Amino acid sequence: MMNIEVLEFLMKERNIKSYYRLAKEANFPYTTLLDLVNGRSNNLNNIKRLATFFGAEYQMLLADTNYCYLVNEKNEVKSFLPLDILERSNTFATVLLGNY
Repeated sequence: MMNIEVLEFLMKERNIKSYYRLAKEANFPYTTLLDLVNGRSNNLNNIKRLATFFGAEYQMLLADTNYCYLVNEKNEVKSFLPLDILERSNTFATVLLGNY
């Protein structure tokens, strides 16, 4: 399954306001996109295609991937970091201390 929260975050970053617009801009079949979004499909090749469009790692779009959400002072999500990468970096301590 696809992580819809991450997908919508990536869409917002590119000012894409609908799945229809995403399908058009990514040259992706609209019905295939809806199947992914609605959980009727979990085709990894299609998820990889979407990730490539956004310039992201496909793991970001997988629903079972654990991420740390970094937020700004307005409590808006600014980025998603995979916990396995985060735990191996100095960022982990910085995020825990709130100094990011």
